Amino acid sequence: MSIEFYTIDEYAKEWMQNPDDVAAYLNEILNDGDEALLLVTLRRIAKNYNGGIRGLSNDLEMNRSSLNNALAPSGNPTIKTLRKILDQLGYEIQVVPKRRDNHAEMA
Repeated sequence: MSIEFYTIDEYAKEWMQNPDDVAAYLNEILNDGDEALLLVTLRRIAKNYNGGIRGLSNDLEMNRSSLNNALAPSGNPTIKTLRKILDQLGYEIQVVPKRRDNHAEMA
Protein backbone atom coordinates (compact mmCIF):
# COMPACT_ATOMS: atom_id res chain seq x y z
CA MET A 1 0.00 0.00 0.00
CA SER A 2 1.43 3.36 -0.96
CA ILE A 3 0.74 6.56 0.89
CA GLU A 4 -0.03 9.67 -1.11
CA PHE A 5 1.48 12.91 0.09
CA TYR A 6 0.15 16.33 -0.81
CA THR A 7 1.80 19.68 -0.51
CA ILE A 8 -0.15 22.26 1.47
CA ASP A 9 -0.90 24.06 -1.80
CA GLU A 10 -2.32 20.89 -3.38
CA TYR A 11 -4.42 20.19 -0.31
CA ALA A 12 -5.64 23.79 -0.15
CA LYS A 13 -6.57 23.81 -3.82
CA GLU A 14 -8.69 20.68 -3.38
CA TRP A 15 -10.24 21.94 -0.15
CA MET A 16 -11.15 25.28 -1.72
CA GLN A 17 -13.42 23.59 -4.25
CA ASN A 18 -16.25 23.67 -1.69
CA PRO A 19 -17.31 27.30 -1.04
CA ASP A 20 -19.31 26.30 2.04
CA ASP A 21 -16.22 24.78 3.66
CA VAL A 22 -14.18 27.86 2.81
CA ALA A 23 -16.87 30.19 4.22
CA ALA A 24 -17.11 28.13 7.42
CA TYR A 25 -13.33 28.27 7.84
CA LEU A 26 -13.20 32.03 7.20
CA ASN A 27 -15.99 32.53 9.76
CA GLU A 28 -14.09 30.50 12.36
CA ILE A 29 -11.02 32.64 11.77
CA LEU A 30 -13.12 35.80 12.14
CA ASN A 31 -14.68 34.44 15.35
CA ASP A 32 -11.23 33.67 16.74
CA GLY A 33 -10.01 37.16 15.81
CA ASP A 34 -6.81 35.94 14.14
CA GLU A 35 -6.29 38.72 11.61
CA ALA A 36 -2.98 37.39 10.29
CA LEU A 37 -4.47 33.94 9.65
CA LEU A 38 -7.43 35.55 7.88
CA LEU A 39 -5.10 37.42 5.53
CA VAL A 40 -2.89 34.38 4.91
CA THR A 41 -5.99 32.29 4.13
CA LEU A 42 -7.36 34.94 1.76
CA ARG A 43 -3.96 35.06 0.07
CA ARG A 44 -4.05 31.27 -0.43
CA ILE A 45 -7.57 31.54 -1.87
CA ALA A 46 -6.39 34.37 -4.13
CA LYS A 47 -3.53 32.23 -5.42
CA ASN A 48 -6.10 29.68 -6.57
CA TYR A 49 -8.26 32.36 -8.21
CA ASN A 50 -8.42 32.21 -12.02
CA GLY A 51 -5.16 33.87 -13.01
CA GLY A 52 -3.84 33.84 -9.45
CA ILE A 53 -3.05 37.03 -7.59
CA ARG A 54 -2.32 38.82 -10.86
CA GLY A 55 -5.73 37.83 -12.24
CA LEU A 56 -7.47 38.89 -9.04
CA SER A 57 -5.69 42.24 -8.95
CA ASN A 58 -6.64 42.84 -12.59
CA ASP A 59 -10.29 41.95 -11.93
CA LEU A 60 -10.30 44.20 -8.87
CA GLU A 61 -8.57 46.95 -10.85
CA MET A 62 -6.09 47.05 -8.01
CA ASN A 63 -2.31 47.28 -8.17
CA ARG A 64 -0.85 43.79 -7.66
CA SER A 65 1.66 45.11 -5.13
CA SER A 66 -1.16 46.73 -3.13
CA LEU A 67 -3.10 43.45 -3.15
CA ASN A 68 -0.01 41.56 -2.02
CA ASN A 69 0.53 44.05 0.79
CA ALA A 70 -3.13 43.88 1.85
CA LEU A 71 -2.99 40.08 2.06
CA ALA A 72 0.38 39.86 3.80
CA PRO A 73 0.28 38.51 7.39
CA SER A 74 1.14 42.02 8.58
CA GLY A 75 -1.31 43.61 6.13
CA ASN A 76 -3.90 46.08 7.29
CA PRO A 77 -6.54 46.29 4.55
CA THR A 78 -9.43 48.69 4.96
CA ILE A 79 -12.89 47.20 5.32
CA LYS A 80 -13.61 48.52 1.82
CA THR A 81 -10.64 46.61 0.39
CA LEU A 82 -11.49 43.47 2.34
CA ARG A 83 -15.11 43.57 1.14
CA LYS A 84 -13.95 44.11 -2.45
CA ILE A 85 -11.57 41.14 -2.30
CA LEU A 86 -14.12 38.86 -0.64
CA ASP A 87 -16.80 39.87 -3.14
CA GLN A 88 -14.56 39.05 -6.10
CA LEU A 89 -13.70 35.69 -4.51
CA GLY A 90 -17.41 34.96 -4.08
CA TYR A 91 -17.87 35.69 -0.36
CA GLU A 92 -19.34 38.45 1.77
CA ILE A 93 -19.11 39.78 5.30
CA GLN A 94 -22.26 39.68 7.41
CA VAL A 95 -23.01 40.98 10.86
CA VAL A 96 -25.14 38.79 13.11
CA PRO A 97 -26.20 39.24 16.72
CA LYS A 98 -23.64 37.97 19.15
CA ARG A 99 -24.73 34.91 21.08
CA ARG A 100 -25.33 35.84 24.68
CA ASP A 101 -25.35 33.85 27.87
CA ASN A 102 -28.95 33.03 28.83
CA HIS A 103 -28.45 34.98 32.04
CA ALA A 104 -27.00 38.09 30.44
CA GLU A 105 -29.22 41.13 30.69
CA MET A 106 -29.85 43.46 27.81
CA ALA A 107 -29.00 47.06 28.65
